[in-house]
Amino acid sequence: MRKILLWLLPLALVACAEKEKEPEKKPEPEKEKDALVITTSELTASPEGQEWQLALQANVTVKATTDADWITVTPPSKAMVEKQFVVSVPANDSGATRVGNITFTAGEVSQRVKVSQEALPPPPPPAEYIPILHADDLAAGDELLLVNQAGNSAMGAQKETYRQPVVVTVEDDAIVNPDENVAVVTLSGVEGAWNLQVTNGFLAAPTEAKNQLLTVDQVSGYATWTIDIVDGLARIRAKSGERNLICYNSRDTRFVCADATSSNLSEVVIYQKVTEKESVTRFDTIGFYLGGTRERVYSAGTDQLLRSYSGSELTFALLDMAGREQIKATGYSTGMQVGDNLILSVEWRVGWNRVLVREYEMTVLKDDGGKVWIGDSRGRGIILKK
Repeated sequence: MRKILLWLLPLALVACAEKEKEPEKKPEPEKEKDALVITTSELTASPEGQEWQLALQANVTVKATTDADWITVTPPSKAMVEKQFVVSVPANDSGATRVGNITFTAGEVSQRVKVSQEALPPPPPPAEYIPILHADDLAAGDELLLVNQAGNSAMGAQKETYRQPVVVTVEDDAIVNPDENVAVVTLSGVEGAWNLQVTNGFLAAPTEAKNQLLTVDQVSGYATWTIDIVDGLARIRAKSGERNLICYNSRDTRFVCADATSSNLSEVVIYQKVTEKESVTRFDTIGFYLGGTRERVYSAGTDQLLRSYSGSELTFALLDMAGREQIKATGYSTGMQVGDNLILSVEWRVGWNRVLVREYEMTVLKDDGGKVWIGDSRGRGIILKK
């Protein structure tokens, strides 16, 4: 028995040695993870629109999706080695800031890029010019067009010894967005001594007996004007010069100065740019605020404040007995509410002379107890006491 055991022992030792020689099994290599690298997480587009070349790094195919229909993402072409996407955003005319997202996906990995864009500023309102029928509607800073009576030509910007006409179109009694070659005249100075400023100087009457309309650098009597409007026609006359009345010459088709009108020389029509002016509600003192020199406020101790009624219609008046001045307005009724429209009739007398007789289309703007503000979009109006 002992012999058998001794014989089996070497076999067991050999088996153990062979088992020790078996190589260990190596772990299987891990699968490479999907990778995606984008250098930016946010894009801000200009309101006018913008385009970017957005380079990515990835070890797999990358796809791009967006949640905004105004963002366009163009993938790289197959010939390109670098993954470079083109992101395009058009101009934002929506009127509001907008935000969208692009999601780039590479296998199981994704990354989002935020895209934001402010809105374009609103377009400027159209430049609209309407004919004016009263010289007291003029004020320094007004922008004017000088138009022939036929209403198809305005004075042009070309500087010569006269002014060439430029074709305009009058629709619904207005000229909208005139051609850039039309001369826009800016009124400066004061009533009775106006200056007509253009881009290259001041309009002036000729210094000699010629039918010209000059442009000068300095203001003088030849470049200082009075303006009266009768039946819609403007009598624009320089204080100096023999031929000093601005006219349109229909025969030679030009704007000139002449000594008088004739069969081919006619006065012009003034078109004034429509602008919203600060409301009469900015004032607080009872009185008349009608633009230019047409302003008169109540002065306690000097003026008398009168009111008379015909039913609910009120006649409101200021009297300065020492200066023999009387201003009165009718057209407002005590039953009117804020927002009601009315025709305000104003009569202004100094001594025996009527310096203003005029009707104004106005609106009741404010009613604060016994005080009422009535005005229009040109900033004119009155503040009366019921």
